[in-house]
Amino acid sequence: MHDTVPDEGLTAAQMLEQGFDTVNHLGHEVVEGLTGDELSERLDADANPIGWLVWHVARVQDQLLSPLGGFPELWHADGWDARFDLPGTDSTGEGHSREEVARVPVQDAALLLAYADAVHAQVVRVVRAFGAASPQSAASHAPESGTGKLLTGILLAVTQHCGQAAYVKGILLRRRQPAQ
Repeated sequence: MHDTVPDEGLTAAQMLEQGFDTVNHLGHEVVEGLTGDELSERLDADANPIGWLVWHVARVQDQLLSPLGGFPELWHADGWDARFDLPGTDSTGEGHSREEVARVPVQDAALLLAYADAVHAQVVRVVRAFGAASPQSAASHAPESGTGKLLTGILLAVTQHCGQAAYVKGILLRRRQPAQ
């Protein structure tokens, strides 16, 4: 039997999987109900739009975690780069300037969420493989594992970006309401 976190009964991998499930769910919550214009709206010239933020969340996971599981990046392997009209682009958005952000016009919610879902399915396979190889508890394992640290670090970063996207959505939805 595997060591588990006493109160939760979860292994480190199970906790990570739940975290990545939450990120995918948050991405859906943020994108659903927005127009293409709202997905690409920038609150100011240097702000990242919701569509770009959710695209970036998926791209980071795809680029960093796919090789960890021995999988090709879905971005190229499944032709997502062409579907997003960004053929040959390897960028994840990391360090993008305002001009580079503008060159990633994400206005198709269905396309964006389909890519996010495909990446999420692959991330789950990676996390489960990590769990099978490292069946230790979160408390005893994650701090000492290079893979555990990488997975945790990516989870924290993409969660933060989902929060940013949710904040922007809140502002955009308030703008829809008539002034009282």
